[in-house]
Amino acid sequence: MLAATVWGIGIVAFGFCRGLWPALFFLALAGGADCVSGIFRSTMWNQTIPDALRGRLAAIEMVSYMSGRCWGTRGRGVARCSA
Repeated sequence: MLAATVWGIGIVAFGFCRGLWPALFFLALAGGADCVSGIFRSTMWNQTIPDALRGRLAAIEMVSYMSGRCWGTRGRGVARCSA
């Protein structure tokens, strides 16, 4: 939870930066926090999901990651056309 909070703070602070070096610092901070959060997520994944279901759930997770950007782009396109 702390890593996700630090990631959010880093992204918000990046949005308010006016200079290059502070912006790079906050992006690096957010990236580091995201790496820590990813390690915790994978650890929880490996400890809680039974081996028999791990492949199926990994496939569902991959589909959600792969389709998220496409659905977001489609949503922006629909909003743009309706405006």
